Amino acid sequence: MKKNDLIHETEVTVIGEGIRLEGKLNLGGVIRVYGRLSGEIVAEPASFLILMESAVVEGSLDVDTLVVAGFVRGDIKAKTRVSIEGTGRVIGNIETPTIAIDFGAYLEGETKMTGKRKSSKGEPSPEVSGSA
Repeated sequence: MKKNDLIHETEVTVIGEGIRLEGKLNLGGVIRVYGRLSGEIVAEPASFLILMESAVVEGSLDVDTLVVAGFVRGDIKAKTRVSIEGTGRVIGNIETPTIAIDFGAYLEGETKMTGKRKSSKGEPSPEVSGSA
């Protein structure tokens, strides 16, 4: 096995089921959450916050990339992408340049797609917003 093939423990942070963290949380890297977070959650650029089915988050999220398979009550700002899986439930507003919502997901709130994306013709796309 090559050195690059090894998975390093420091590459992924796991917040296990039964763990509850409160307050202002500053996260980085790849974070996989099975437990509960509450308060202000801020993640570094190029980070991935993955909320598993058992995860519960109450508070504001300011992240880079977010995957929701659990429950979020609060507003979400994502610099790159938000993905709500089929088991995901979000009650709050979402602001992001890219959003994906799977069949079966639940979203109650407004969405605002921000950022300068290119249309298929190479022209900047307008901002899009709506509510669910």
